Amino acid sequence: MSDGIYPGHKHSFDDSSGVDTMVGTGPESSGQREPGRSPLTPTDYETIASRYDLARGGAPESLDAWRIALSSFLKHASLPLLDVGCGTGYWAVALADWFALEVVAVEPSRAMRQKACEQRRHPAISYLGGRAENLPMRDGSCESAWLSTVVHHVSDLGKSAAELRRVLVPGGRVLIRNAFSGRTDGIPWLRYFDHVRHLAEARWPTVDHVLQAFEPAGFGLEHLEPVEETTDLSIASYARRVGVRADSTLAAISDEDFESGMRKLEEAVGAEPDPKPVISTLDLLVLKATL
Repeated sequence: MSDGIYPGHKHSFDDSSGVDTMVGTGPESSGQREPGRSPLTPTDYETIASRYDLARGGAPESLDAWRIALSSFLKHASLPLLDVGCGTGYWAVALADWFALEVVAVEPSRAMRQKACEQRRHPAISYLGGRAENLPMRDGSCESAWLSTVVHHVSDLGKSAAELRRVLVPGGRVLIRNAFSGRTDGIPWLRYFDHVRHLAEARWPTVDHVLQAFEPAGFGLEHLEPVEETTDLSIASYARRVGVRADSTLAAISDEDFESGMRKLEEAVGAEPDPKPVISTLDLLVLKATL
């Protein structure tokens, strides 16, 4: 790992930050609430960490779709990639291997970082404690930043955008993989939990809100693309993963609402005669530093 990327850290796992939990759930938690949206409960990843990987990391085919989608933005990168909200390191490892990149993976939850260190050590990855609003990185030290299902957790998108602009080189890119409010038809579990769709729509920001938050920091829209991924190889396997309840939105709903959705999902399992892949669609939003 190259020196000079982040001050005072030379090891693959830093646990000295005192950062313990992912707090905030998008613009609502920072006073930047979009019209019509309600406050949301922060996610306690210290509790979820122990079961997080049981509900994530789908079929290998799902990753391949993202390798293809990201290739034109990362295949010629030379400086490190910043993985913000890296969780247990699932994407950090994939990105390091696909594009032969050094990856600086920043995660606020101590328990999630510990899982990453234990399960996904990699010679090209450094795991650091930190938040999107206060990145432990030197100015201009990274070429691109990756945020996978993160922006709805960030307490202040405007502040995080300014931090990302500080850390990235001129012309650097922010690559966002997320569900966005108003673009949720490709989320399979919502078909069975339609009774809580309003919570998901409130939890995830709109594309326009993200663009408005990043524009003052000097970022402009470069690309927006829906990416289809094979989330699981059968509805039965998918139901088992959903049942772990490690998704932050499902963790926030009532037990009654969760059990209601699981009953509908289990009915779908019983009605499937032959296993068929479960396809999800998330968006790839690419912002480029224009200043």
